[in-house]
Amino acid sequence: SEGMWLGWTHTYDEAIRLFDQALQMNVSYPHWQSAEMRKVMEAEFTMGKGQTYYNKGDKAQGEALMNEAIEIAPTETLKTVMRAIRDTTITPTSIDKMPEVLSVPYVPLDEDV
Repeated sequence: SEGMWLGWTHTYDEAIRLFDQALQMNVSYPHWQSAEMRKVMEAEFTMGKGQTYYNKGDKAQGEALMNEAIEIAPTETLKTVMRAIRDTTITPTSIDKMPEVLSVPYVPLDEDV
């Protein structure tokens, strides 16, 4: 129903607002152990914002933000994970066909940071 769709749109808009807030706060957050960790978090928040736009229906904006997140990522490990997240957002897949990097319980995203 249309009311349900409007509810989802509001949820997406709220998520985008929160990602914008997180990105803004990340710039001056004093507790990161390094500048590279700030880049890790910027990449994470940008990827989430891109996924939100994509799933909201603004696929071009969402894909552009997901690609930006890959560029922001400061390590090759994080870039690999970000590519896998982007690819499974664009082409959803079953859990058994998910990229291995997404199926392991722990991926050290900041190993080089």
